[in-house]
Amino acid sequence: LAASVSKRRNDSASVIAAAECLRDPDGGVRRAAAEALSRIAEPGDRVAVASVLISLNHESSATRQVAAATLARVAHRGDPEVMAALCARLEGDGPEVRRSAAAALGAVASL
Repeated sequence: LAASVSKRRNDSASVIAAAECLRDPDGGVRRAAAEALSRIAEPGDRVAVASVLISLNHESSATRQVAAATLARVAHRGDPEVMAALCARLEGDGPEVRRSAAAALGAVASL
């Protein structure tokens, strides 16, 4: 992943490569991809946000937790779709995911 992801912000090829890695079967690769998106995607990048929103519904609670935290960094402030998705994670999930979703919701909802 590191070899295919540029260190420059908003490099669309790198954003796409990292977004694709969010679907990897290995949790470590998914985590690294989310961290890469946090560094390279501009806030509101549609590819990054859409991919991370999908990860927010992953079967792995660790992936959902990382996805929530990543949304705090890649979503536009006030994004209603992101806020709704994060609110959905506040119920019916484990405490780690709920904490991450609550923190991300605070960041996304702030002006």
